[in-house]
Amino acid sequence: MRKGIIWSYTKGEFVIFDHYYFSKLYKYINTNYNLFIPTKFSSLLKAANNDNFNMIVFNYPEKPFTKNQIKSIINLFKNGKTILFLTYYKNEDNSSKIANSVLKNFGLSIKYDEITQKENIHDNDKYLVITSKIASNLKENVNKVIMPCASSIEIKEKKGMEYKILLSSEEDNKVIAAEAKGKGRIIAFGTCVFWDNFSISMYDNLQFTKNLINYCMEG
Repeated sequence: MRKGIIWSYTKGEFVIFDHYYFSKLYKYINTNYNLFIPTKFSSLLKAANNDNFNMIVFNYPEKPFTKNQIKSIINLFKNGKTILFLTYYKNEDNSSKIANSVLKNFGLSIKYDEITQKENIHDNDKYLVITSKIASNLKENVNKVIMPCASSIEIKEKKGMEYKILLSSEEDNKVIAAEAKGKGRIIAFGTCVFWDNFSISMYDNLQFTKNLINYCMEG
């Protein structure tokens, strides 16, 4: 049976079947993986109990998590799941604040800032950040990626957790994506649009996305 990805639509996230924004990513995932898009958190938890679903994505959550839902996510982590939280610069729509309500339990926090660069940018736009500073486990056949409209990630290490910087900016080493690892993985991105239709065909973003998904599927 093919491995599966749970793409949450329980917290008002960018839904992956939105053709204008995510048709390319949707096509790739649908071709290679089972994809489940829950609209209720209870359905998400039920699917997550299936061993074939190892990767859970919260792509720009806009509705707060309850205390019980946060506890459930912590339990998913303890059960070995890989869970991604992706937001946007300057805490747009409170997405970073909402993600941080979960991430803080794992020593990660998405700042409310904006990452800009002077030289490593696309089309002379300081927010269209280009970087080659990519962790080795995500770098196969990847040279550079574009990370638009990103915030930085802060790491406050917690006992018993291992941390890895997955992406950082070229000029000032600000963390764009980071991982906290225990029995499972929590991955935080300061941008949620590196794999949308604007970005995914630029530079090596498609291959980076493939590498990221493969990495998440490892468990």
